[in-house]
Amino acid sequence: MTDYWPAGLPRHLDYPDVPIGAVLAGSARRYRDRAAVRDGDQVLTFTGLYEQAAAFAGGLRARGIRQGDVVALHLPNTLWFAVAYYGITLVGATACPANPAQPSQGPARPAGRLLRGGRGDPSAAGAGAGRGDRGAAGPACRHRAAQRVGPGRQAG
Repeated sequence: MTDYWPAGLPRHLDYPDVPIGAVLAGSARRYRDRAAVRDGDQVLTFTGLYEQAAAFAGGLRARGIRQGDVVALHLPNTLWFAVAYYGITLVGATACPANPAQPSQGPARPAGRLLRGGRGDPSAAGAGAGRGDRGAAGPACRHRAAQRVGPGRQAG
């Protein structure tokens, strides 16, 4: 490593001790029509990002996702990833990114559109860790999950 550090660049950043959804809401109020995310020709302003994320959060709540749940986010790097990520955080759940473009390290498993870990399930922490069969999901995301196939139904 080198001791070089660009002049004027802080060596650390101070972040507010607030939920990330509050940061997005504040950015939507402060920067309204500025571009927040660009993906090719698609652009979402800060207001648009917040509104889309809030709508996504409403959809998650309608499907039973609550604060403390872990939601697998199986999307490529597009502006819709940002919408889904912030929507998950607005619910108070934890986003567990699993990029479909990332090569799997083992046998492929079908990925549902929405995965939900069980609250209070002691087997959830670390289940499957080290097996290498969860695709691109990182170690923090390895938990027992049931595929949500519709309101009140789960695939085994």
